[in-house]
Amino acid sequence: MKKILLYSLVLVMTSFLMSCDKDSEGLSHISPSPSFELIGNSVELVQLGESYSDAGVTVTETLDGETTELTDVTVYTSLDTSLPGSYTVSYSVKNSLGDVFYSDVQRTVVVFNDDITGVYEASVSRDGRVMDMVADILIVKVGANRYTISDWIGGWYDQYYGYGSRYAFAGTMEIDSDNNLIHKSHSDPWGYDGSFSESPTAEYDPVEGTFHYVYVWTAGYTFDVTLTKK
Repeated sequence: MKKILLYSLVLVMTSFLMSCDKDSEGLSHISPSPSFELIGNSVELVQLGESYSDAGVTVTETLDGETTELTDVTVYTSLDTSLPGSYTVSYSVKNSLGDVFYSDVQRTVVVFNDDITGVYEASVSRDGRVMDMVADILIVKVGANRYTISDWIGGWYDQYYGYGSRYAFAGTMEIDSDNNLIHKSHSDPWGYDGSFSESPTAEYDPVEGTFHYVYVWTAGYTFDVTLTKK
């Protein structure tokens, strides 16, 4: 009787293992994930009506210790150089196994037709502490006298602290006929309020191509910001 039970157990185990082998057939393989790197600048400026040719990306794949460059890259964008605005360019690639991967990098292309739109170098102090690097801030015209700004506080948390774009205080502003700045909106990852200080006056200098304002953040810091067009 014991021999019969043992034999039956062996049959059951064999059947189970064979079933597992069959079930594993056709399962997805582990596909190597490519690495994307932008060629050129992350922000490009294009005069309204001019042509634009994207510099693209370099994509590499490492498989079994060997690194190869992938060239089957697709570019995605809604860019229209006949319409002013800010556009995004992103990419995808097929790896050596034919699987499609989408880029974790992208490029911003700004089509402009004014003197203010551009990339600005930020000089910032927070309550007297000076930011010992130069951050890049993007300002884009989006309507009559209305502009977006990529970070009201000059890249302090986004670039200086290295927290990333989620921690930029992006927003909008207007410039009146006397070149005074009017704060219209802002984002804030911590959920506090922020606005210009009443003194000194927030203003744009068209001759020097600079913005200067003091931004008061109700979380407890005051940022003195100067933006100079590159």
